[in-house]
Amino acid sequence: MNTNTLQHTPFVLITIFTMIGVLLGYYELVPVTVLFFLLGVAVLLLITNLLLLQKHQKTGVLALVSIILFFTCFGSLLVYFNAPKNNPNHYTNHLETQHYEQEPSLTFEIKERLKPTSTYNRYIAQIVAVDTIPTQGKLLVKVKKSDSLEVPKIGTVYFSKSNVLPIEKPLNPDQFDYALYLKNKEIYHQIAMNANNSITIRRNTGILSLTDDIRSLINKRIEAYDFTPNQLSIINALLLGQRQDINKELNSNYQKAGLIHILAVSGLHVGLLYGILLLLLNPLIHFKKGKTFKLIIIIGVLWCFAGLTGFSPSVLRAVTMFSILGITTAFNGTKSILNAVFISAFLILLFQPLIIFDVGFQLSYCAVIAIVSIQPLLQSLYKPRFIINKKLWSILTVTLAAQLGILPLSLYYFHQFPILFFITNLLILPFLGTVVAFGILVIILALFDLLPAILVTLFGYLIDMINWVAATVASYDTFTITEIPFDKWMLVSAVVLLFATYRLMKKNSLNRKLSVVTFLSLFSISCVYKVYTNNNHSELIVYNQYKNSIVAVKDKQQLHIYHRDSLSVTQRDFLLKGYVTNRGILSTKFKKLSNVYKIQNKTIAVIDSSFVDALIPLDTDIILLSNSPQVNLNRVLTRIKPSIVIADASNYSSYIQRWTNSCSAFKVSFYDTRTNGAFRMKLTP
Repeated sequence: MNTNTLQHTPFVLITIFTMIGVLLGYYELVPVTVLFFLLGVAVLLLITNLLLLQKHQKTGVLALVSIILFFTCFGSLLVYFNAPKNNPNHYTNHLETQHYEQEPSLTFEIKERLKPTSTYNRYIAQIVAVDTIPTQGKLLVKVKKSDSLEVPKIGTVYFSKSNVLPIEKPLNPDQFDYALYLKNKEIYHQIAMNANNSITIRRNTGILSLTDDIRSLINKRIEAYDFTPNQLSIINALLLGQRQDINKELNSNYQKAGLIHILAVSGLHVGLLYGILLLLLNPLIHFKKGKTFKLIIIIGVLWCFAGLTGFSPSVLRAVTMFSILGITTAFNGTKSILNAVFISAFLILLFQPLIIFDVGFQLSYCAVIAIVSIQPLLQSLYKPRFIINKKLWSILTVTLAAQLGILPLSLYYFHQFPILFFITNLLILPFLGTVVAFGILVIILALFDLLPAILVTLFGYLIDMINWVAATVASYDTFTITEIPFDKWMLVSAVVLLFATYRLMKKNSLNRKLSVVTFLSLFSISCVYKVYTNNNHSELIVYNQYKNSIVAVKDKQQLHIYHRDSLSVTQRDFLLKGYVTNRGILSTKFKKLSNVYKIQNKTIAVIDSSFVDALIPLDTDIILLSNSPQVNLNRVLTRIKPSIVIADASNYSSYIQRWTNSCSAFKVSFYDTRTNGAFRMKLTP
């Protein structure tokens, strides 16, 4: 980081240190009083810098320090002022000051439709009022699919008397933390809405409701033609940014084939639309002020497209990015592309500082930055002679650059790597712009009932071809490396290594070679340490699984699962996949649960419906209560002195309260998995 960066691409520096400030603020590492003091120091330094500039004195280092300090503090304070506890109008502050004997009265507006579960339709709502008091904030709203309530539309305002409940945190190890995911989207609570506790007040007329109606109209018109369900779901994802209807198998095929990015309307699709508009509107440059009109039309169409997709975060990011890119390119040429990318990121951070935790935000910006920075270096490695070869080489280098940019994050979040990604992208990307343009034409003609059957057949065939490519590549499981353990230390060292390698590619020098070797060594050490810790870690786990009892014993890279009732493939994935991946498990074995186990120096007794008091060993260390057994726990504890009694989620709540009292009377530790999550105990390897 030097003064040249500040001079040529200032927003690279500004945005990076704003993000660092956001992280400091999120984890509350610096007291707010200290932040205000440092911000004041930064302002004084900036003023000093300006005074020195007026006297024509060099201020490079001073300017760098002052800007770093200012925007780091600025990022932290963004989080501070954005936090609900510091907003007196946030609904959480109102709920905390009230003591309700019944459910609070809520008024809220439906803002976004989420992917449904097997049981619920889910929405994000904006709170309007609590008990008629105007408030702010977002809620997760769940509506049972079986409920008679009319399916909520975007923009509809409801009045509801509902319990405001915290979003459930994962109760088993290494499961996806949906509560944390929503917290980073500033959603902290949920309600269950139904026909009995809610009434419709009105439907607001606004841009979101208007675009939702347009999407509904488009879907209604397209469904009138002979498109298959799979074709319709891909059309919705590819052109309208709505992925809710894609089935699991189709989604998995695209993921394994390395094509999942084409289903998430984002930078790729907006970039294609941007390119199409540049081509179509190019004749305008020959007229007076043609460049200005061209830019206005392009930005206008891009934002209309963003509205059509419901202003989804990924599209909003991409449209912001390409709008800034269009403006800066028009005035400053291609040298400002990287700066334009960071300007768009900075603008988004101003309104949504916690978006830096959004996986889509991280992946999209890493991909774009890699394409802008790394792709020209890869492109220069080979100079094809023919036009077709040039196009293919350009697509390949763009794909490789993007994959390199997102590789560390992909391994960290998804723990898999599709080896054949470059083949699928070479097959699909050259024609994706045509498919998108064709799709836009199909939608326009369908809206006016002018879509001929031949175009329906042809477009459906194109969609089927893309699906076939994804399914064919995905069928070669050996070419998709899955369950790759990749932790935070590996992520950080991999990102730093990638940056060092990029610098070496730009300029070959001894110092940069030493940097690459150093960071490669650090990455290797982090990988070896991960393997070492996984190989030398053994533990006992009692899982929290409704109406079932599951005990797991991890012995180095082996996992033994003992279960009362059989587990479906879906249940196994939900309970165990994250743990198996993160802990480097090579072998998983399933067996029926028995009543007594001897694990190392610990004796575990499982008391269930087959319980016989006399069969419990006197040296029992751990008692697991399973399936609400009819047991006199006082009598058992009189004879046996375990170190802990565990009740899992297969037991009645009324029984658990009684057992809690018994353990308290005998001064024996009691552990309830429904309250505390899975029980874990480290074992000696």
